[in-house]
Amino acid sequence: MNSQELWVHAYSRLRSCKSISITQLKQTHTFLIKTRPLPLPTQHLIYPKLISSPHHNNLTYILSFLNHLDKPDLCLYNAIIQGLPSNPTNKTSSLLQVLELLRHMLLNGLLPDHYTVPSVLKACAQCHALREGQQIHTYAIKSGLVLSNVYVNNTIMRLYAVCGFINYVRKVFDESPQRDLVSWTTLIQGYVKMGLAREGVEAFFDMCDAKMRPDEMTLVIVLSACSKLGDLSLGRKIRRYIDDNGVYPDVFIGNALVNMYLECGDAELARGVFDGMPVRNVVSWNSMISGLAHQGKYKEALDVFQEMQRIGLEPDDVTLVGVLNSCANLGVLELGKWVHAYVDRNQIEADGYIGNALVDMYAKCGSIDQAFRVFQGMKRRDVYSYTAMIVGLAMHGEVEVAWIYFLRCLEWAFNLMRLHL
Repeated sequence: MNSQELWVHAYSRLRSCKSISITQLKQTHTFLIKTRPLPLPTQHLIYPKLISSPHHNNLTYILSFLNHLDKPDLCLYNAIIQGLPSNPTNKTSSLLQVLELLRHMLLNGLLPDHYTVPSVLKACAQCHALREGQQIHTYAIKSGLVLSNVYVNNTIMRLYAVCGFINYVRKVFDESPQRDLVSWTTLIQGYVKMGLAREGVEAFFDMCDAKMRPDEMTLVIVLSACSKLGDLSLGRKIRRYIDDNGVYPDVFIGNALVNMYLECGDAELARGVFDGMPVRNVVSWNSMISGLAHQGKYKEALDVFQEMQRIGLEPDDVTLVGVLNSCANLGVLELGKWVHAYVDRNQIEADGYIGNALVDMYAKCGSIDQAFRVFQGMKRRDVYSYTAMIVGLAMHGEVEVAWIYFLRCLEWAFNLMRLHL
C-alpha cells in the first residue's frame, strides 16, 4: 500500500471515529506524524477530523498537534476552529479554546480572514462575551473585512443583538455597504427581542421597500412583533403580504398567524387559519388552547383540547397548563383530575408552571385539600405557587392559614434575595 492509499485509509478510519478505540486513534495519529509532510488538501481533510474526534477534543492536545506541524496554514486553523465541538453546558470553555487557537494562529504570523472572524464572533455571542467580540470587531474594521464581506457584518450584528445592544446593531447595519436577508432579519429580530416591536415592524417594511424578499423566519418574527403590539390591522397587513407574494404558509407561519390573531383578540380568524393548516404540530394546538383561554373562552379551549385528544396527539407541558387554566376557571374538576393523573402516569414533575396550575385548579374547583397536597409535594416553588395557595385558602375562608402562607412567602423571598447578594 503506497502513501496515498495509506492516508486515504487513515481518513476512512477517522470518518468512523465514533466507533474507533483510543488505541486505534493513537495509531492513526502516529502514522500521520511519520508520513509528514502530507499534501495541503490532505491536511485540511484529515487533521481537523483527527482533532475533533471524541477522544481528542481538549485544547492541550490540539495545540501540541499544531506544534508538530511545520507550517500550519490559515485554512487549517479555520477548519479546526470551525470543527471544534461546542459545549452547551460550558460555553465559556468553548470560547477560551477558540481564543487560544486564535492567539496560536497569530503567533504563527497568520492573520484572521473572513472565515476566521465569523467563527470567533459566533463563539463570543454564545457566551455574551461583548469585550472580546468588540476587539474582533475592531480588527475587522482595521483589516477592511467590514467593507468587503457581508457575512462578517452579519455575525457582528448578531453578537450585539445577543448582548442586547440594539443601537450597535443598527449602527453596523447602517454602515454596511452590503446587506442581505440575514442582515435585515438580524436587525428585525434584535428590535423585537429588545421589546421594540414597532421598530421591528418598521424595519420589515423598509426591507420590503428595498426589494428584499423575506423568508419564513423573517415573517414569523414580524408576526410575533404584531402579537406583542396587539395590533390587528398591522397583523392583517402582514397576512396580505404573505398572500399577495405567494409565500407558502408552512407550519411555523401558520402557528405565528394563529398566535397573532388570538393575541389581537380575533379568535374567529385564528380558527380559520388553524382549520386551514395542512400540517399542525403540538405548538399549533397549544396556540389555540392557550390563546382561547387567555381570551376567557375556556369552554372553546377545552373543546380544542378534546379535538387534540381525538387525533391522538400527545399534549406537552404548555398544553396541560392551558387546559388546567380553563378547568380552574370553569370549575371542571374531573378533567383537571384527569390531567393530574396524566402528569403522574407520565412521571412529569408537578413543579413550576404545571404545579402552580394544579394548585390553582384544585383551589378554584373547591378541593383545597388536594391543592395543599400538590403544593406540599412541589420540590421547587416560586411566588406564583404561594400566590395560588394563598388565594385558594382565602377563597375557602381559611384567612388565618392564608396569612401564615403569606408570611412563609415573605420568608422564602427574603432567603432567595440573600442567596443572590
